[in-house]
Amino acid sequence: MRNKKGSIFAGVLLFLCLCMMIPTAASAKTYKQVLNQYIGKGKKYTVLAYNATHERAYIYAKADTKSKCYGSLGYGDAVIVNTSKLKKNKEYAWLPVYLNNRKTKKGPVTAYVVIKRMKLDLVNSNTFSKNSTINKAIKTGMAYLGTPFQLGSSSLSGQIDCANFVVQCFRRAGKNLCSWAHTNNLQQVCREIFWHRKNSLLSKKQLGYMKPGDLLFYFEEDDHGPIDHVAIYIGNGYMINSSGHYGTSYPMGGITIKRVQYGNRYMVRCMRIYGY
Repeated sequence: MRNKKGSIFAGVLLFLCLCMMIPTAASAKTYKQVLNQYIGKGKKYTVLAYNATHERAYIYAKADTKSKCYGSLGYGDAVIVNTSKLKKNKEYAWLPVYLNNRKTKKGPVTAYVVIKRMKLDLVNSNTFSKNSTINKAIKTGMAYLGTPFQLGSSSLSGQIDCANFVVQCFRRAGKNLCSWAHTNNLQQVCREIFWHRKNSLLSKKQLGYMKPGDLLFYFEEDDHGPIDHVAIYIGNGYMINSSGHYGTSYPMGGITIKRVQYGNRYMVRCMRIYGY
């Protein structure tokens, strides 16, 4: 009996040890498996990588920390992945991403960020919205990724602030939201979807209420103060904006894509433009 009990105990112990080893074995394949899901989806989707940690993720000219650093990504900051540089079933330590503020005749320059800080995701860039005005407004914003932030400026190709960015995107799509671009005025042309006053991530239920084209509003001081920032929701938990809160130049600021909650900023008001 003792030998039998001992064998059973040893078997259980071995099983538990194997269970503990499974996550470690799986984690070694995580990057490869995740990347395989996104390679080849560039025709319909835009593949995004966002910083999922509260540590800075630095972007370098080459896959080498000794090369030139082009800036960094904070929590929730996103960049577009250059999937043409990736091959299936290959392990990567660095992720090739586009620097939309540095362009050549062939398109944006490719730079590199350490993959372990990043999470990959998709947005449907072929059709952000079935509404043609909203779809065109978001695509207009996407076309000007990398433009620097400047308070009071209104040039999509030069410098621009958050409210002017929203107004200009919709104006290019044929919708004049207001004559004076300001967060107060933009709130006046929208109806309430919901408030989110807690300093916490949005729930799945709240995200489910949101539609591409909704305007998202933020407090001046992260979690308090007057509303002084606005962005356009593009779907799947992401927004596009012209940000100057954590930096004015891409990828920290300017016209950028971010998670709805980025850095220490929490979206507090989701509103839908009247008629949409």
